Parts: sequence; C-alpha cells; structure tokens
Amino acid sequence: MPATEMASNTRLIDQVPETLNPPDGQVEVLVLGMSRTAMKNALDHLGYHTYHMSECIKHWQDRHLHYWDEALKAKYTAQGKPFQVKEFNKIFNGYNAVSDIPSILFVDDLLAAYPKAKVILTNRNVDRWLKSMDSTFYAVLRWRTMGLVAYLDPALLGPYWSLLHTVMGVWTGGNWKDQQALRQGFLDHYKHVRAAVPENRILEFRSEDGWEPICSFLQKPVPKDVPYPHVNEGVGVVQLHAFLYWMRLAKALGRMTIIGAPILVAIAAIWWYLG
Repeated sequence: MPATEMASNTRLIDQVPETLNPPDGQVEVLVLGMSRTAMKNALDHLGYHTYHMSECIKHWQDRHLHYWDEALKAKYTAQGKPFQVKEFNKIFNGYNAVSDIPSILFVDDLLAAYPKAKVILTNRNVDRWLKSMDSTFYAVLRWRTMGLVAYLDPALLGPYWSLLHTVMGVWTGGNWKDQQALRQGFLDHYKHVRAAVPENRILEFRSEDGWEPICSFLQKPVPKDVPYPHVNEGVGVVQLHAFLYWMRLAKALGRMTIIGAPILVAIAAIWWYLG
C-alpha cells in the first residue's frame, strides 16, 4: 500500500463522524486576510459563528489542533490525503464563518470546498503587520523553553507549537527567522487571494472602513449605536501564550487537576481574541 494511502487510512480526522451539512458545507464567509481578531468579533456581532484560532484552542480536547496538523502536513509536505470539504466540514461543524490561522493557509482548498461562500480580504499595512508579528509571535517563538514544554505536553502545546512553526515556515519559505521572507510571504498571500477570487465574490476591507461596507457585502443591517470593534491584539497574544505555558507546565509536572485544565484553557481561548 502506498505511504500516502496508508497515512490517509490512519488519520485522526477520519475518526470523526461525518456531519449532516449539505455537500458544499455551511460556511458562508471566508476571511482570508492576515489575522485580525476584530473581524471575528464583528462577524459574531452580525450573527455569524466564526471559527478562529481561539476556537481551535478552545476545542483542543476535541483534537482540533491535531486535525490541523494533519491538514498542514498533507498540504505542505505531502504526508497523507489532502483535506477536502468532507474533512473541513468536520472541523467547522456548527460554524458558518472562517478566519485566522491556520484556515488562511488553505485558500484554494477552502474556495473549492465552499464555492458559494463570500470572501473578505482584511487589509493591513505590511510594515505594521511585521512589527506586530515581531512583538507577538516572534517574541513567543524566541522563548527558549517553549519547545521543552511542548514536548512535555503532547495534548495541547505540542501540536500547537508544531502548527505555529509550520505556519511561519510556509510564510517564510522554510526559515521562520527570516522576517524579510515573511514580508514577501505576506505580499504573496494577498496577491494569490486576489488572483483566485472573482471580483464579485470578494470584499477588500480595512477596519477603519467600519460597518457599512461589510454589512452591505453580507446583506446584513448596520448595527445601531455600536462602534466597529477594535482589538489590541499584541498584548493579548503574548499573555495567552504565557498563560498556556505556565498552565501546561504545571499540568505536566502534576500540579494541576484534570478538572481545572479544560476550564482554564477555555478562558485562555477567550482571552486570545478579547486582548
């Protein structure tokens, strides 16, 4: 049996029951720009249920991090069968909007899986984004002991650490420390999305544009007396990682109850996007 076929028969995602979603899924909105937590908050306010990295972490006990690890390895290292609508439906079951990493690394796959979904391309200044990345994810990636804690925690930080390195490796061509390559990865990502999505299916959006364009695009009423959400993501990202680091280290050392861990992780996931 070929290695790819064997791997596909032992995937964790295959152990998840198929959903009752229609053949092309239930995802109505794909946010394919580089991560902005405010967009999740905005979509949720408009009545959507948005899958975001915070949701992925919140569902760590349901193995969402492991599923994405399988998906990333299949797409970028040819290990296993690539995810299609059947697999994505299992992850997104109960959600009708998608944003943030790791989803945005599957542009073509998601466009094919959800051909009726509308696409929002959140725009950011590349230099400001790089500065934000340096003070958040790069700061975390430079923690010398995070790899050890990830090794001690195969349930949560292990697959998350692998996922984060994979994401950064994809964006930088294999060298996550190369911020110039990251800059080019940012530009290439936006160029690819614009080339892949027809103009009548995509909204180019900046947070300063406010509610009107997004509501018009999604055919939703503009919220009254509610400002468009703005989130200080930088502080929250580092705080979340520090929180998870110490919590999971304590767990690995046997100083945390089994009951307390899921509750604290749920709080940490909320912390991820509330900043």
